[in-house]
This record gives sequence, structure tokens and C-alpha cells, in this order.
Amino acid sequence: MRSILRLILLLVALVGTAVGTGAEEKENGTDAKARAAVEQFFKAFKSKDLEGLVETADVPFCREGGKNIEKRDDLERFFRKALRARDPSKDTIVIKLVTTLPKLEESDGKFTDDERKVVEDVLGKDHRVVKVEWNRFGEGVHKTLIFVCLQDGKAKVAGII
Repeated sequence: MRSILRLILLLVALVGTAVGTGAEEKENGTDAKARAAVEQFFKAFKSKDLEGLVETADVPFCREGGKNIEKRDDLERFFRKALRARDPSKDTIVIKLVTTLPKLEESDGKFTDDERKVVEDVLGKDHRVVKVEWNRFGEGVHKTLIFVCLQDGKAKVAGII
């Protein structure tokens, strides 16, 4: 009886191990990397850590209301200006969704052709879009999209709109 019970437990363990493999596991790992990149980026922003911001971001960098930032020096100037503009130390974010651009467009509506081109220029093939609610202390909650590109197993923030 014990040997049958052990065999059943072994089979259950093997089946349970096999179920979590494949594309779903890869996607969850990719989603986790994107989430971690956004959290690290936000932590650097909140603490006004310019070096940390630049380290967690990549160029080209998509920003709302302007052309993509193509050079790291320009990205550093952009972040420096943003950090001088206000005190983000009491800001908070809540990550609502980690997805891809096509899946985001399916659920939230299509980007315009111009918007999509600007975003696709920074994302590349392997990417995630992280939808957050950003509570800017004193200014209320803003719905924000943070774009994350993944290259060589690393996730970098590649834009915010």
C-alpha cells in the first residue's frame, strides 16, 4: 500500500512539474522582469537617484509629448530636469497590468499610427507594457504606461506616457 501511495505522489509531483513549463513560464518570467524593472526605476525616481534612473533606462526612450530621446546624455538631462521639477518622494505606484503592445491595444483600444510608430521604435520584438496608477502626491492619480524592452535577458525602461 505504501509503495502505491509513493508512486501516486511521485506521479503527481512529475505532472505538477511538467504543467508549469513552456511558454507560460517564460511569459511569467518576462512579466516578472518587466515588473521588477519598473519598480527599480520608480524607486530611483522617488529617491531622486539620477544614476539609478539612467542605469534602469535605455535609449531610445519614448516620452509623452515629444520625440523619442536617442542619446544617453539627452536622457540624463531629461531625468535631471524631471527631478528638479517636483519632489516625487511621496509618490506611489500600483502596477495594474503587465502585457504586450498588441494585447494592450486589444483591451484598451488601438494607438494611432503615429503613437504606435514612436512606441514600436523603442520596444523592439521582446517587450512589455506596464500599466500603472501613479499617485503623484498632491496632484492625484494618473494612469501611466511604462514601456520595457528586454534584451539579452535584461529589462530596461524604454519610455513613459
